[in-house]
Amino acid sequence: MKKYLAEFIGTFALVFIGGGAAVFAHPWVGYVGISLSFGFAICALTAAFQDVSGACFNPAIAVAACVSDTDKSVPFYKKILRMTGYAAVETLGACGAAHLLKYLYFSKAGYARTDLFAANMVTKYPVSTGFVLEAALTLCVACAYLGTMKKQKSRAQTPLAVGLMTAACYMVALPVTKAGLNPARSTAMALFDMENALPQLWIFWLAPCLAGLVAGLVFRGEKD
Repeated sequence: MKKYLAEFIGTFALVFIGGGAAVFAHPWVGYVGISLSFGFAICALTAAFQDVSGACFNPAIAVAACVSDTDKSVPFYKKILRMTGYAAVETLGACGAAHLLKYLYFSKAGYARTDLFAANMVTKYPVSTGFVLEAALTLCVACAYLGTMKKQKSRAQTPLAVGLMTAACYMVALPVTKAGLNPARSTAMALFDMENALPQLWIFWLAPCLAGLVAGLVFRGEKD
């Protein structure tokens, strides 16, 4: 239970901080500031929770961790159940953070811009471009995670590696897809624009999870 609670809190905090930068500070910080907010948040949260739950905070990373796990002492079905449970609580955490942000933002006096809660969508580019970009960038983040997390001697570097890679990938993806790279976060945002975002939500689940699968296969067999 403690692992699932850690994944819930971590994903909640990640979306609340990164999304908060987009909602409250976007006019001043722009894409760079939003990207750094997500990067700094994931760095600190990974350092805090990596020894508790593995600090996935992303269903795609949960897939990567599950596929790369070769520990024969844990039955395969238990690994699948843990991965599914992680994805569920991560999505709940992201949705909770997004709705809290909306409540806080709309509690202010005066006019509130609803477009700040824009969902992850592909609008200016072909859908195929968004799919490939989401998959490629999520693969980069997953490799940064597994490449350091899988070995004890490099585990201390995981927070910095994942944080830097996340910030860099967000800078690339924000102008194209509003930077999904995380199915839990994309789902939370889609709930604010069900008419337009929900039909594209499959992209923001399938592309990252396929990337997680590939990363898991690449690092499968690597010894801890």
